[in-house]
Amino acid sequence: MRSRTLSNEGLKLYLNGVTLPRRRSWTRRLVHSLFHTDYDDRLHDVVSRCRESTRALAGQFYHPNIRERLDAGILHTTRLILTRDQKKVKKRHVLRSFRFFMDVMRHAYYNQDHQTAHMLYLALTHPAIANLKLKMRKKDPELLRHMGDTYGEPIYRKHIDFWRTVRSDLVLP
Repeated sequence: MRSRTLSNEGLKLYLNGVTLPRRRSWTRRLVHSLFHTDYDDRLHDVVSRCRESTRALAGQFYHPNIRERLDAGILHTTRLILTRDQKKVKKRHVLRSFRFFMDVMRHAYYNQDHQTAHMLYLALTHPAIANLKLKMRKKDPELLRHMGDTYGEPIYRKHIDFWRTVRSDLVLP
């Protein structure tokens, strides 16, 4: 016989509903506002949306036109980096977009969203962007090299072998 009538999840929900939220001290708010920017909020929002779209896409992996969808995603991401509102932009704007998408790729990879990380890797190494000779940060070429080694370019055999060993629902293909 069970010792309590609520499940563990029900107990957790009940306790979260009953407890009063602690008031944050002004020093915590000050430190948070000093080291947290709108860029961080935008980055978190894009990474979470990409993760949700990967989950939705995972249900359609056996759809007949999935290859065209994935190729279109790479092409649209490349266009996002190179343009702004369908207009050509200066090189510094392209560099800013490139760095933002590098950060998105890094966060997606560390959050085990491999579809987003792989798509962004392919978009960031696209010849249209690679021929611009952008001035990258010191860690960017190393990350791109690591991504290429992880996915085993050009045929991505390492990535396929990796997926044969995954037994978790938290890791997205």
